[in-house]
Amino acid sequence: MAATARLVAAAAVVAALAVVTPGTSAACVAAKDDAAPTPTDAELCELFGGASCPRTWTQRGGRAVRQAEDLNTDEICKIFGGPSCPADDDKVYEPCTCRGGSAGSAGCQCVPYYMCPGRLDDKGDEEDSLIDIRQQTRDNSTCDHYLHECCLPSGPPSAETAPNPSPSTQGPRDASTPAPPQLCGVRNRLGVGTRISGGLNDETNFGEIPWMVAVFRKRGDGAEYLCGGGLIAPNVVLTAAHCVINDVSGSSLLVRAGEWDSRTEAEVYKHQDRDVENVIIHPDYKRKTLHNNMGLLVLREPVRIGYHIGTICLPEQDQNFDFNTCLVSGWGKDKFGKDGVYQNILRLIEDLPVVPHAECQDKLRRTRLGAKFILHKTFMCAGGIQGRDACTGDGGSPLVCPMTQDDDSRYVYAGIVSWGIGCGTADVPGVYADVAMFRTWIEEALAPYNIQLCSS
Repeated sequence: MAATARLVAAAAVVAALAVVTPGTSAACVAAKDDAAPTPTDAELCELFGGASCPRTWTQRGGRAVRQAEDLNTDEICKIFGGPSCPADDDKVYEPCTCRGGSAGSAGCQCVPYYMCPGRLDDKGDEEDSLIDIRQQTRDNSTCDHYLHECCLPSGPPSAETAPNPSPSTQGPRDASTPAPPQLCGVRNRLGVGTRISGGLNDETNFGEIPWMVAVFRKRGDGAEYLCGGGLIAPNVVLTAAHCVINDVSGSSLLVRAGEWDSRTEAEVYKHQDRDVENVIIHPDYKRKTLHNNMGLLVLREPVRIGYHIGTICLPEQDQNFDFNTCLVSGWGKDKFGKDGVYQNILRLIEDLPVVPHAECQDKLRRTRLGAKFILHKTFMCAGGIQGRDACTGDGGSPLVCPMTQDDDSRYVYAGIVSWGIGCGTADVPGVYADVAMFRTWIEEALAPYNIQLCSS
């Protein structure tokens, strides 16, 4: 999987959308009371819907409408449509150059991508499939808008084929009443802000894994990718100690939340960059063996929780995940060795079985580690499936498991990518730092900061 070692990022803090969304405790939304502004009537309608809200919010707007704060009503109608907007026959879209044609030839126009024939049909060939828009940038598009595509439009999709946000069960709230904070560990399976689902080679949808962050080392006017991490509070990242042990002052580190495709700045919602105020390394961390491989990054300012940025739940102390089927995300290599390449789009490896400690030790003894290898108690294992594994560059990334085996709608931070024997070899599990062993230490380490952690 994939952590782009060559990813270069601006070190300046990116202005974030002031969005309040559903959660467990106020601390899981913002570390400070003033970090989450009081929602407006429009925002409450957008989040919760209700009979008194405009139909464009509840039936077509939802998450997709608020892709930028400067969108006015005309722009929203032009991009997303809706029952209160002019009929599609009355709309005038910009002419464009279709593939292999001349400008305006045969009626080609820059239209919302879902109006292009075959864009909602997963049977099309790969070149014209839903995957294209997930890799598109402003630089190589013939259309100005990130979600527009040049084609011969077939008209707006029917209600049956146009994915919309889940129907709301709550009416609008009084604007003076804070919206409920966002639940931790919620995965946005269909993505955020677009109607795209599915992916290529385990690519995620935009905003699908909202707790995932990238950790950088500042260099001159750019930054060097170090590793992944998981957001456990709006101002705390849990990652591997081996990723940040050489930057213990924190002044050289930068954390990015809400990243997805490293090649473009044209994503629906912007990522947020934060400086690191303090680095906390487990006192018993061992450089040579990676025992107690735990690192906490306390951010100088909390990120703003939004549609594409959220926290991951922490497990209970000593919680056991044996035989659970879990997932891991990252920008690391897709395979081991010189043929492996780092990824641009955040990727996800699902269906990784957690391997019991004794069984994992036995499997690892069959490798070059030898028959006397002892797997330290602070490690857990997952995987051992051919071609399905975290890999070089995924260090620090979260392994997350369903909160319960019967409900995979929410996830818990089970492990931190630490090491392995190659990547994706059958019967050779990957090795992770066992987060559940360190729940008490995490709480004690963060106690001086008065941070309330996000738990199930």
